[in-house]
Amino acid sequence: MTTYYVDPANGNNSNSGTSLNDAFEDLMPVEVDGKVDLQAGDVVKVRDTAVMYPPSKPTWWQTSGTADNPIVIEAYENESPVIDCSKYDGTHGLDLLGTQHMVFRGLEIRNAGKNAVRCNGTDGQDARECLFEDLHIHHYGQNSQWAGNGIIFYGKSFDHVVRNVVAHHGSTGGGSDGFYVGGSSGAGRGGGHRYENCEAYLNADDGFDFYDADPKHPNVMVNCVAHHNGHDGMGTSGDGNGFKVGGPDFETGNNVLKRCVAYKNDERGFNTNGARVPNEFYNCTSWDNGSYGFHFSGSADNVVRNCASFANDKTDVESLWNADSAYNSWDLSISNPEFESTDPSSDNFLRPKDSSPLVDVGTDVGLDYAGDAPDLGAIRSEDSINTSEPEPTSPTAALKFNDGTQHVSPVGVRYYDGSQWVATSLKVMMDGGFVEAFGKVPYDGGSTGGDTSDGSDSDGSTGDGSTGDGSTGDGSTATTILEDFTNGLGNYVGDVSSFSIVSSPSVRGNAGLLYDKTGSDKLILRDSPSTTVVQDTTYRANIYAHTGGNYGKVYFFANGSSWSDVSGYAIEYDTNKTVSPQFKLLRLDNGSLTVLDEVSVSPKLEEWMDVEFTPKSDGSIVARLYDASGSEVASVSANDTTYTSGTYGFGCNNPKVSFDYLREV
Repeated sequence: MTTYYVDPANGNNSNSGTSLNDAFEDLMPVEVDGKVDLQAGDVVKVRDTAVMYPPSKPTWWQTSGTADNPIVIEAYENESPVIDCSKYDGTHGLDLLGTQHMVFRGLEIRNAGKNAVRCNGTDGQDARECLFEDLHIHHYGQNSQWAGNGIIFYGKSFDHVVRNVVAHHGSTGGGSDGFYVGGSSGAGRGGGHRYENCEAYLNADDGFDFYDADPKHPNVMVNCVAHHNGHDGMGTSGDGNGFKVGGPDFETGNNVLKRCVAYKNDERGFNTNGARVPNEFYNCTSWDNGSYGFHFSGSADNVVRNCASFANDKTDVESLWNADSAYNSWDLSISNPEFESTDPSSDNFLRPKDSSPLVDVGTDVGLDYAGDAPDLGAIRSEDSINTSEPEPTSPTAALKFNDGTQHVSPVGVRYYDGSQWVATSLKVMMDGGFVEAFGKVPYDGGSTGGDTSDGSDSDGSTGDGSTGDGSTGDGSTATTILEDFTNGLGNYVGDVSSFSIVSSPSVRGNAGLLYDKTGSDKLILRDSPSTTVVQDTTYRANIYAHTGGNYGKVYFFANGSSWSDVSGYAIEYDTNKTVSPQFKLLRLDNGSLTVLDEVSVSPKLEEWMDVEFTPKSDGSIVARLYDASGSEVASVSANDTTYTSGTYGFGCNNPKVSFDYLREV
């Protein structure tokens, strides 16, 4: 049993890989065709010193451990390694063929052309009993019409465990699911998988899709969440189910769902989809989906107990004749659930008030409960669920503190190492293992802050709308605040009278910048040499798109005093949904505008977005747009060296747009 190490920034594939000082550069030496033949009990620990870009093919294994001694591929200590599959098109991220007793833990996998993780059986060997834990999987299916899922178990693939995995942003022309179980007459059909504390959102098709799963091997979902499925946020759309647990082409069904939540999916929250074998639903909640909360199509008496369904666009429950239904909100004619909150960002989202008619009216189905009887729905009156778009390693834990009136997320977690304050992540013990309650983020509370972050490209939400570690690639990620508007606009030139400082909305403190005028383009530029933008540095700023607003611009390398004479670059986020594209990289030459790159996005209103830009000395400029949860929404790039010095600024057209918290990261 050997432990191997991978260090993307400092390793070399000619090394032995058996120590931190002699680490491999990437995973190629330990893949199935690499120089190391992994054996049962071997462990590969992956550092996050740089993003790994597999050069021309998937990272793949056709390897087996044993039940007592699995082969483990995992993050080193508390780090968050990233596998970015964008260097090759049209294939999978992790490709696992006939693998048995392998563990994949603590990895971020992104930008796969097809499936982010594919785990299939082969003609010679079934895939069995692998563990996928603490994974952040996103932006998959970018180059495939069909094969683009977060994790897919296909054919003879049995009895895997998927725990604390987040899967989001799947496209593939409308056929992308967060978690998919399927097969065919030729490849065979599998199942028997267990999903715990998993989340799927912004998948163009469904969150969880068991269309062709074998009912002889039931799948179990516990404490899972599916929301905003049916579109990927980039224009691709599909079926729009939160949980699809059947299909009409084969005998399907016999899946079990416990304490699962489906909300704001484009069509159905829970859909049996023609299943011929009964599924079982216990203490599940469906809320505000595009058509039905629960749809029991097919020819099976699906067992449904202690479930709750409200505020769905068509009906809360459909085809009830295909259900053995009792002790559910519709059985008890409950019309008002009296939830503490219907705001998905709240800790009390879909939690019944103590006075709710959902409390103490259920029946014992073997799940824990307090009081005289179980509550209806997934969230007990004394519990809460974290339904924000979570950090890579856990959708179930979050660090909060009380500011005297409410619970809020801290800016960061840090400790003093004897010479400086450094950033770290916080993990808590839950269900027999450590899960991340708060990601490693830069300390931005003052000039004494420091950071020992390693330059990885993790999200690490700060809870204030900023979401990455903002690595400059040199291992240093300390945040320098350039503007939070607490000192007003005295140091700005341009159309200063068109802008105002307001207390809300704001990201930091009690000040934010608001443009709330009607008319032509307006801008303000910071007039101070100490605020000059420099190359090879990453900057971030928050933009808030109010309903009815138009666009907001963040300027850099800018010179001038008005829209008519400004020169430099700008990142534009257009909040007008009738205009496309909406995210642009612009060059301005004495007021004349050139579009260097642009991409269509789906604008999000009434929330803080994050614009990031990095101008480099080689002439490349990269800009990214992140939503409030830290998920990358879009990116644009160009090579242009027309301007290499100047200040920063902000601009708008028509009301109303807010800005805050410009920082160097």
